[in-house]
Amino acid sequence: MRVLSAPANITLATLACTLLAGCSSTGNWFGSSAAPDLRSTVSGNSLSFAGESATLPTRVFAPSKVGVADIYMTDIPEQFLKDGGDLSAATGVIVHVHCFLRPRAGKTPIDPDATTAIARVFVLTGNGQAGLYAGGGFFLTSDEPKDENFSGSLRGATLYLSRATTGFDDLLGPSRLEGGISGARDEAMAARLALVTQALAEAMDAVE
Repeated sequence: MRVLSAPANITLATLACTLLAGCSSTGNWFGSSAAPDLRSTVSGNSLSFAGESATLPTRVFAPSKVGVADIYMTDIPEQFLKDGGDLSAATGVIVHVHCFLRPRAGKTPIDPDATTAIARVFVLTGNGQAGLYAGGGFFLTSDEPKDENFSGSLRGATLYLSRATTGFDDLLGPSRLEGGISGARDEAMAARLALVTQALAEAMDAVE
């Protein structure tokens, strides 16, 4: 198994790190500010990012050169994301939503199969194990990525385990990610998290 480690020049403010696995409500969020929820469509198991012990305290975005914006939300502590940090010992998640199309009234189809964003959820369980759930869905926002904050709601994003380390235990299978997605404008932080997620993805193997 390849070593999970943070790339060079990665620094973040100190964070609290917890991952809550349990049940929470879901629905077709449309303009919702509810916390995001990743729920299995097979078993009903879920990763819920709600509540005091399961918030994602670092939430940042940057305008995208290809598309609209990239939003990152994470609870991974600083020591694991520094230059050379040992991500194999980390427990937590990174949610990344790449909005490539901003819906416009009367111009963007709004139906159950519409896709305007790519969604990825990196799950680190410690002991060198990690998995990446990836897919697409409809991201609705009335904002433009020009102000200090950018937010919207993700509806019906279908995610599958696309990459994983050898010993990662997939407790979800095919899942749906829904709920509020938001971030404060911080292009430097977003760039750092982009490097971290790239390093994580490259340290995992593709899932057939």
